[in-house]
Amino acid sequence: MRTSSKLLLASLGCATMLWMAGCPQPPENEITWGIKAVRGQLTTTTATEWQAVATKVDEAVPEADLTLTQVEAQAIVDFLKQYELDSQEDINAFIAQVEQDPGSVEIPPALLNMFGDAAAAAVVNQLGG
Repeated sequence: MRTSSKLLLASLGCATMLWMAGCPQPPENEITWGIKAVRGQLTTTTATEWQAVATKVDEAVPEADLTLTQVEAQAIVDFLKQYELDSQEDINAFIAQVEQDPGSVEIPPALLNMFGDAAAAAVVNQLGG
């Protein structure tokens, strides 16, 4: 067997072992949220990422009181997917649209707090690029 064939087999074996063992997942935090925000992929965010963003906003703007439970964060995730809101601009435009027709759609309160409060929105915008 040639050396290049042995190397190929060894590489495939290592890759298979890594796949079987499971690759470690990257941490979900405000940084991964920010990457998704910059890419316009907020519908792929997780509840954990939204909790991390809320924590960062809460640290910067304590009066915003944005500590999110898992349920509240998941409500944001579900809402973004339902209305296909992939960017911060999408969210801001949607909120403005709903404000023109109050009661037409119930926006998760935590999302409103993050994007409706000027100081909190500034921190969110900074995290998102």
